[in-house]
Amino acid sequence: MRKRSSFGGGLEARVNPCPPSKHVPPPSHRMVKKNYDGSFQKCKAHLVATGLTQKYGVDYFETFSPVVKSTTIRVGLTMDASLGWIVRQVDVNNAILHGILSEDVYMKQPPGFKNSQCPHYVCKLNKAIYGLKQAPRAWFHRLSNRLCELGCMMFLLVYVDDILITGACNSAIQLVVNQLHSEFALKDMGYIHYFLEIEVTRSSQGIHLNQSKYISEVLEREKMDGTKPISNPLSSCTQLSTKIGDPFLDQTLYKSIVGALQYVTITRLEISFSVNKACQIMHNPTDLH
Repeated sequence: MRKRSSFGGGLEARVNPCPPSKHVPPPSHRMVKKNYDGSFQKCKAHLVATGLTQKYGVDYFETFSPVVKSTTIRVGLTMDASLGWIVRQVDVNNAILHGILSEDVYMKQPPGFKNSQCPHYVCKLNKAIYGLKQAPRAWFHRLSNRLCELGCMMFLLVYVDDILITGACNSAIQLVVNQLHSEFALKDMGYIHYFLEIEVTRSSQGIHLNQSKYISEVLEREKMDGTKPISNPLSSCTQLSTKIGDPFLDQTLYKSIVGALQYVTITRLEISFSVNKACQIMHNPTDLH
């Protein structure tokens, strides 16, 4: 018996009796959707598996899924600006749900979608859903197989469901977009304008990258949006030491801030030295840092 759900484009699973000695986690839900400028767009609900309860070797094995690095994005956009290439951006709708599972994964029936004839049965998932540890890997495996079948000669920068496509031939780019659209439901965003918290503006002088929205969010989150800016964040002669000052109690907070600043260095190269110094004492920061 196949049971389909309207959560996030469809839960593809088969309702079976619960196998003995099988771990069956309950599902949960989440709702998020905002525009690139942070304004409200719409409410969106996903059916989410409780991946924290999965057990290695039982219902998942490999989880690593490669994604494009920030330095690769910068190199790619530099090539586009120098060669005059066009960068197209596509967003795959509910990308995680396209992954095919190779493991036997079971989940309790979602609330409100239980089979009235078999309420004690569980769902054996055929495709991945949000929350599964192996879901990103399953999606990337299917996407990479499809791209290999196309045999396209161009650059594709993939970060989960966000894809940048660029090359010398615009017609070839359009062909790849059409082929991907025939396989997956996707949204053609046209020329790149906002990608991974980076605002991209193209002009006759080249490509301009801006992270002002992301920087403002980081400052607001850390309650530093009212601080005054300075032109030189750190003197080149400054030496940071873990032996001066009291230990910083919340090391997770410190690592989170430094990690955010590392991402800001994509467009703000002038703080690279200061961020590098902050990273060197990440293992044992003090209140002076």
